[in-house]
Amino acid sequence: MNETSSNRLVSEAVTLQKQGRLGDAVLLYRRVLQQEPRHAAATHFLGLAAHQQGRDDEAETLMRQSVEIEPKNPVFLGNFAQLLVTRDKYQTAIPIFQQWLELDPKNASAWYQMGVTFDRLQGVEAAAECWRRALAVQPDFKPALVALADLLRASQLREEAEAAYREAIRQTPRDSDLYCKLAALLTEMQRTDEALQVLDLTSGFDPDSPAVLCQRGITLSVCGDLDGAVARLHHAISLAPDFYEAYVYLTSLKKIPLDDPVYQRLENAAHIPGNLEDPGRCVNIQFSRARILQDNGDYERAFPCFTACKTARRSFVPYSHDGQAASFSAIRQLFDDAYIERMQGSGSQSDTPIFIIGMPRSGTTLLEQCLARHPEVRAGGEMVLLHAALRRRLNERYRTDLAGGLRDLGISGYSELASNLAAAIQLQVGNSRFLTDKMPSNFALAGLLHVLFPRAAIVHSRRDALDTCVSCYTTLFKSAHGFADDLSDLGRYYRLYLEMMQHWRKLLPQNRFYELDYAALVTDPESEIRRLLAFLNLPWHPDCLNFGETSGPIHTASVIQVRRPLYQSSLGRWRHYQAHLSELRKALGDAAALPDTL
Repeated sequence: MNETSSNRLVSEAVTLQKQGRLGDAVLLYRRVLQQEPRHAAATHFLGLAAHQQGRDDEAETLMRQSVEIEPKNPVFLGNFAQLLVTRDKYQTAIPIFQQWLELDPKNASAWYQMGVTFDRLQGVEAAAECWRRALAVQPDFKPALVALADLLRASQLREEAEAAYREAIRQTPRDSDLYCKLAALLTEMQRTDEALQVLDLTSGFDPDSPAVLCQRGITLSVCGDLDGAVARLHHAISLAPDFYEAYVYLTSLKKIPLDDPVYQRLENAAHIPGNLEDPGRCVNIQFSRARILQDNGDYERAFPCFTACKTARRSFVPYSHDGQAASFSAIRQLFDDAYIERMQGSGSQSDTPIFIIGMPRSGTTLLEQCLARHPEVRAGGEMVLLHAALRRRLNERYRTDLAGGLRDLGISGYSELASNLAAAIQLQVGNSRFLTDKMPSNFALAGLLHVLFPRAAIVHSRRDALDTCVSCYTTLFKSAHGFADDLSDLGRYYRLYLEMMQHWRKLLPQNRFYELDYAALVTDPESEIRRLLAFLNLPWHPDCLNFGETSGPIHTASVIQVRRPLYQSSLGRWRHYQAHLSELRKALGDAAALPDTL
């Protein structure tokens, strides 16, 4: 068989393959390879056919051979890279993408796909750079623009994310999903009126979008319009019974009886083939079932649903305990007495921020809302100013070597950072004297907060270890917090938190660091709030006891509780699940009995 004949047979086989006649195509490819074992095209497209027939081991072998035979063929490289991605072989795929792009640097799709691959490897900065390269080649390449916007939002770079979403909407003005993404971002930025206006824009082309109704419900709940939120979520579900994200928010806002059609739909959904195999659907279905069962006191059936939800979530929210422990240890080693003394004078003299820290679900939202009722205090919520600024300054080191990046900032870097943050805080405080920042995870950075704002108060909210951990496990966090998806990881993370707080307890000056017990706050709120206000040099104000009447936006998982009168049912709540907590107790060790003294 001469070369012309071989190429003609391969061309015929490719046509058959496109027509779906894979068996006939495979016969022709094998006929060519019997005569020419190193025919690159026959080898490659035979591999592609093997992939289409579900034989991916064979497909990978054949495609690898084809790129070895013709290493400068961009089609072969592109197909091989994409096959590796479908097989979750992301590290192996990256150099293939790079070879592909060396040959075809103006291929926006290739840049986009390599960015997706980096993103799955948690290479956030590399992914963003790939998507920017795709947009440089093709500015209207929507997948790259939306992926970049999503990444910027997840990285807390909200202003940049907003610009990207608005550009995507300008390019595709009839895509209601983009309006939902922008509205969600604006809601996070406490610009809820703008968020609702953005959603209004979809009425002319997609008036019955379940996603828009769901997002409107979320935004209304943040504003305090719980009845309006519930109505929109019910409407979304009536239009799309399999839009399971809406169930998550509905069951978080309202107690659903077990004989309610909403619960019956969820029970049916759990038995539809494929639903629980899809991680995203599984998370939404199982969490919603768990919330309804828990609210109705059926804890024995609720806990397995929470566990199924958390197990599915672990497949796309990575967490490494060893990595977290190393990061916390490095921060403790950096922020010692000598280092803080050397950094004196680099911070802002503003005492405007009140930093509220602690474990997630430890009462930080409740504490903030108590303070926000005082006329001299404004609630800032979980502010991302510090973390966004650090991401911009440290780039990838923010994720991989935070302590090293902070060390390299030095006095001049801290001074610039503090000045910029103080200016941003001043813009948000309005006419109030203080602005709260209740980012719980800032417990790991209390030393940095003190260096940047040495006159600011740092208030630590403490809660019983088992109650805190069970509350984390039975909460569906919007992002991150991967430690809360496994009971053993959760218990070990709590111990890391205790180590950090013990370090700061020894290091921070007593006139800047205050600790408040959640149990004491809910059992004797007036005494505890009086003591806290005295620490902050604020006069007593009786409205601080009326935090359930707050009208400001609330963005956390505590949105319902803090809009109700103070309740004590959260104390000892772990006992409902005590039969399921052996793994958590083992990981907590003596911290389960002595949560705040280790």
